[in-house]
Amino acid sequence: MSASKQKKLRQQQREQGVEKHQLARQEAEKKAKRSKIRNTIIGIIVALCVIAVILLNSNLLYRNFSAVTVGGESYNASELSFFYNLEYSNFINQNSSALPYLGLDTSKSLKSQSYGEGQTWSDFFREAAGEYLHEVTMLTQEAQKAGFEMSEDDRAALEEELSSLDTISVQSGYPNVDSFLAANYGKGCNYKLVSTLMEKIFVASAYAQYVNDSYEYSAGELESQYLENKDSYDNYSFVSYYASGSADEDADEEKAMAEAKKLAESLIRDAETEDEFINKASALSDSEVDVTKLQGSSLASAYSEWMQDPARKEGDKTVAEADNGYYALYFLSRDGNETKTVSARHILVYVEADDNGEYSNDAKTEAKKKAEDILSLWKSEEATEESFAALANEYSDDTGSNTKGGLYEEFKLDSMVKEFNDWCFDKNRRSGDTGIVFNDGSYTGYHIIYFVGEGRPYREILSDSALRNADFTEWKTAALENYTVQWGFTSGLVS
Repeated sequence: MSASKQKKLRQQQREQGVEKHQLARQEAEKKAKRSKIRNTIIGIIVALCVIAVILLNSNLLYRNFSAVTVGGESYNASELSFFYNLEYSNFINQNSSALPYLGLDTSKSLKSQSYGEGQTWSDFFREAAGEYLHEVTMLTQEAQKAGFEMSEDDRAALEEELSSLDTISVQSGYPNVDSFLAANYGKGCNYKLVSTLMEKIFVASAYAQYVNDSYEYSAGELESQYLENKDSYDNYSFVSYYASGSADEDADEEKAMAEAKKLAESLIRDAETEDEFINKASALSDSEVDVTKLQGSSLASAYSEWMQDPARKEGDKTVAEADNGYYALYFLSRDGNETKTVSARHILVYVEADDNGEYSNDAKTEAKKKAEDILSLWKSEEATEESFAALANEYSDDTGSNTKGGLYEEFKLDSMVKEFNDWCFDKNRRSGDTGIVFNDGSYTGYHIIYFVGEGRPYREILSDSALRNADFTEWKTAALENYTVQWGFTSGLVS
């Protein structure tokens, strides 16, 4: 090889070596750059995760972003959570015995439990909270437009409700009311937030009642409503016996139903009078059979059509088939619910039961003396309805009326315990009458009663209530359409 060729070859080798070195260096630089980018991305992701954890464990996301907007009014996740937990608590309290059948397990996450196709129980309660907020917002904004303000009584009730939170918090083992509210109603819920929302709820309720009370109906309108619905409004008196056709095995069901029908038919055939029917039915029953009086809307579907037939007369009998047995029925009478209602105030003095749940004579004597002393106190002072109401709020053990002066307004015949009912509906009763009656059974104790006076016939109340409910529902439905609901991204935090 010539010297020139060797020189050229060495030059090419040097250039190739340099090129390989440059390529290796460039590749190393690329790897370093990729590694740096990857590490940067990982760092950003970690930082975002840390920020997310901090936000989720703080109140920032819950209090500073809209979870739902109703009619232009925005609510954050903490506010939505309050309504969510209100709906949840109410649902659990109202359906506690049915929860297993509904498929709801309170010990498990609501997010993990299916409510329906594509929906969890958490979704269900979030939607319910949205509907509640929808209604509350509409009512409070409409109240503001109308210049409506709560009454002093409503304001006092709100203050009492809020003041009770401190006591409940301590009794529940929480150091303060804010920690109690956060634990029970969700992150970000404190006294300031809850008191604001509670005021909204009270205003909404008061305004709804105001609108509902604003409707007026003529006597003609009420009578027309009754005539259109008399089958449902009238009272029906009858004697009934139910022969069960239930069987332990499916194969025996037909036989059991046949025997039940035969038994019901024999009772109808053999009993000619009311007393005979009652006696024979009682002999077949575990307990004594007596006359039943029901409003038409409460009659069982198995025999309601027969009972409501205008041709029905006293002494008519029939056998009516139900799902798992047969009714033997003896018709007595039908009335138009024309008996006037009455209003009364009362002070209930409970008789204290012993450890065995029994009421001793000494306990009854003590309760009676207390009742007599309260009545004597009333008589020794102003002896007015207003002063009786004040004593009812102070002394009555009836939680259903001891915040409203012991008042039960326009209640119908036979809707109270017998002794209370008989005293109030005595034909000689006059406004201002007072008395003491004893009830041994439910609400065992002494009732100090102040008779306010007669009210409207009950069928008029039924007609009025139906018309009022229809008009209010129509108004509310139309009003809600003007308030759109828009969900925000933080609504998903509520579960």
